[in-house]
Order: sequence, then C-alpha cells, then structure tokens
Amino acid sequence: MTQDSAAKEQQETVKQEHSHVESHLHHKFNPTQKELKDGDKALELSADHVVVTEADSRRICRLNDYHILSALCLIYWLQVLDKNIIGVTAVFNLKKDIHLVGNEYSTISSIGPYAQIAAQPLGAYLLVRFPVRKLVPILVFCWGASMAGMTAVTDFKGMVAARFFLGWFEASCIPLFQIITVAWYRRAEQPIRVAAWYGTNGLGTIAGALIGWGASHAHTKLHTYQIAFMVCGLLTVIISPMLYFWLDNSPVTARFLSEEDRAKSVERLRANQTGMVNYEFKWAHIQELAIDPKTYLFAILTVLSNIAPNVSNTFGPIILSSIAGMSPSNTVLMNIPFGCMQVVAILSAAWLSYKINSKSIVFALSTIPPIIGTALLYTLPHVKSNVGPLLFGYYLLAFNFAVQPLTYAWVAANTAGQTKKAALVSLCAACSSAGNIIGPNLFKVKDAPNYKPALAGVLGITCAVLALIGMVVLTLMWLNKKKEQERVKNGKPAKLKDLSMSHGFETAAITDDSLGENAFLDLTDFANDEMVYVY
Repeated sequence: MTQDSAAKEQQETVKQEHSHVESHLHHKFNPTQKELKDGDKALELSADHVVVTEADSRRICRLNDYHILSALCLIYWLQVLDKNIIGVTAVFNLKKDIHLVGNEYSTISSIGPYAQIAAQPLGAYLLVRFPVRKLVPILVFCWGASMAGMTAVTDFKGMVAARFFLGWFEASCIPLFQIITVAWYRRAEQPIRVAAWYGTNGLGTIAGALIGWGASHAHTKLHTYQIAFMVCGLLTVIISPMLYFWLDNSPVTARFLSEEDRAKSVERLRANQTGMVNYEFKWAHIQELAIDPKTYLFAILTVLSNIAPNVSNTFGPIILSSIAGMSPSNTVLMNIPFGCMQVVAILSAAWLSYKINSKSIVFALSTIPPIIGTALLYTLPHVKSNVGPLLFGYYLLAFNFAVQPLTYAWVAANTAGQTKKAALVSLCAACSSAGNIIGPNLFKVKDAPNYKPALAGVLGITCAVLALIGMVVLTLMWLNKKKEQERVKNGKPAKLKDLSMSHGFETAAITDDSLGENAFLDLTDFANDEMVYVY
C-alpha cells in the first residue's frame, strides 16, 4: 500500500468516526409537555445534543468566571467583612464604648448564627422561587443597611437587634452561591470555583484588620467601631444595585453568551445530572430529602466541621495580646498572616481535590494540620517563651477553613432536583450556624486562659469528622451500586463513565442516544438512574 493511499484510508476512517459521533450529537430528544412544564428551564435548549468542543468548553468556562465568579467573590468578601468586623472592633474598646457587661458581648457574637438558623426555611423557598438577579441585590442591600445601621447603635439592645437582622439577611448567601455554582459549572470545575469565592474569607480577614487599624487612628469624635461599621455597611449598600446588572439568572438566559453559546453551555453541563434552574417548589423533593441517608450524614458533618474554626477565634487574641504582650493595633495586624494562610489552605485543598478527582481524601488530609495545631495549643505551656510554637500552632488552624468549600461542593455535586438541592444546602447552612454556636460555648470562662477541656473536645470532634468522612464515602459507594442495578433493570449500561468529573470536556450521549436525556428533567438524584455519586 502506498503512503498516499494509507493516508486517504486514515482520513476516511476519521471521517466515518466523526460522522458517527455527529449522528449521536444531533440526536433529537422530544420532551413531552409535562416534562417541559415540570422540568428544568434548560430543557428546551437541551433537546438537541449540540456539538461542544474542548475549546468551546474552556472558552465558556472563562466567560462564566469573568461574569459570574467575579461577582460571587466580591459578594462573599463583603459578607465576611461585614460579619467579622465586630471581632476586630472588640479589640478597640467596643465593649466599653457601648457599655457591655457580663456575657453581653458573647450574646452579640452568637445572635447572628441563631438568626441564620431561623431564616433557612424561608431561605430554601426563596432559592427556588426567585431569580438570582433579583434575590442577590436585595439580600446584599438589606444586610449592608443593617451593617450601616450599627453605626448609630450605642447600647446592648440596639446591637443585638442590628446583628440579628445582619445574620438574617446573610443567611441565604452560602446556599445561594452553591446553587449558582452548580448551575454554571461542571462538577470537575466546582471545587476550585467554590474555593475561589470562599477563599475571600482570608481576604475579608485582611481587609477587616486594615479597616479596624485605620479606624483606630482616625482623629474624629466617632468611636472606632462606628467608623468601621459605617465604612463596611456603606460599601455594601453602594455595591448592591450594581449586582442586578452584573449577574445573570442561568446559562439559559445569560446576556454575555450568544444564542449558540447558551445551547453549548447547557450541553456541557448535561453530564452533571444535577439540573440548572427550576422555579417550582416541589414538596415531593422535601419528602425524599427526609428519607435520604446523605441528608443526615452531610448535616452532622457540617455541624462538626464548623466547631473547630472557633479555636482560632478564641486563641488568636490570647496568644497575640495576653502572651506575646502586643498592643491592640499590632494584635489586629497580626491577623493578616492568618488571613493569608486561610487563602493558601483553601485554594491548595481545592486544587488538590481537582487534580486527584476526590473530595473525601483531601477533606481528610485537610484535618491533619488543625489537629497538630490544636495539639500544640493543648500541650505547650502558655508562656512568652513559647510564643513561636504557639503562633505556629495557631496559624495551622487556618486549614480548618479549607474543609468548608469541600463540604459545599460535595453536598451540591451529590444532590439533584432544584427543590431538594435548595433544601439540603439550606439545611447544611443551618448546621454550619449550629456549629458556630456550639464552638464558642466549649470555651468556658472558668477554663481560661488555657482552655484545656475545650481543646480536648475539639481534638475529639476532629477525629469524629474523620470517621464521618468514611461513613459518607461508604454510603455514596452503596448508592452507586444501587444505581448500577437500577440501570441494568432499565436496559442501560451498569457502569457509566462520569464525564462531569473528567478534566478535559467530553460530550455526553455519544455511545447511546438514550443517555443524558434525564439531565434537565428536574429529577432528584434518587429518581435519576443516570446519577453517579462522587466522593
């Protein structure tokens, strides 16, 4: 055979393979009227399996990052700043300025999580019923107004009321961000995107320290807390209306995407099997949530993993001011390295999760530095000669914050059906708040300044988190086995390659025309036999 004829034969083979793929990609799925009514808003666009290349997928993902992820990062940074600035002002005589006595400061600090728990049922309903472009600016404006209103507060009662409203309006932020992330990104892309917006936690810590430090040096009749609250609150209020023009509801209606790219954006998310957007609140999804074993495992995991971060809130001021003998201004500035550590821990954990395609392994690894840090704080005498090792242990606690975005991505990636997903992420947000309430209560005044019983408790809780990670993994493996049996019964392949977790984009429904048609029917993960759980 000549070289030319061999080349022609190879071209013909490639052409035939491409034709085979094209025939499947253009397979027409004709949803019924009931499916169109009950299904996802992306269903009509998904009727044709359009051709999406790897280059298309990367380009659309970059557009999503520029238009959607950037907004999420800014909003979450504002939330962290507004929520945590009270801790900074406490260093600059907040208790004295508003005449707090006894446990009143503790009450002010914990009222926000109580408000967030109370707000979650309504929040879950709002997540389903209201478009993102309308809901987000309203919530951001309201919590910014609450923050700015704290400037005028001069007593305990006023501060409790303002902090309650701040917590109430912030309550749906993280659940809403989980819903948005799932609606725009493939499952393989989600951990890094969640880490990107959650990573602004560290940037919020840094900004809060700088604002507090600057406010303490201002020459004015206003107290430091009033200047800090006013700056943070007004900044949030000013930015809130811009979000209406910045955000889009979903890829189906995205203004920054062409009509062709909207269809491609929907197609590239088909393999997620978790849907995109649906505005009908379905009680059947809530009933399923109640009998789903994942619900209780993820809820307990969220509670326990949110207790440990409170160690840093308690021990940071003790180490920096009481033991090291730093001034209030320097104590606040020393929070900047801790904020940097938070960013590094969060992003590195997300990157590793992406590289090895596993959330559970990275979750478990991320608990090791905090265990070491807590052990150092527990075993070392709290004397000035040990400031270096104690600071090292304190900064290792930053890795406690790396597990949160992994949890958020893990929960959202394994839950389908818009109402079920909204309800579960809202439940986990309530559980996160419960952990934030439990954590500070482990640290009793009678145990100061070493807090040995609390540190021992945190070590035990962290070990329990490790055991719970194993239980979640075993449960997801068991559910995948059940899905395989269900697919065989329905005449589908038992094993499905999870295309949503591949690093390079691979289009769905190439090998079987019937696969991928459940993706946008707003089915729950229990009802969708093509769901593949990830761990």
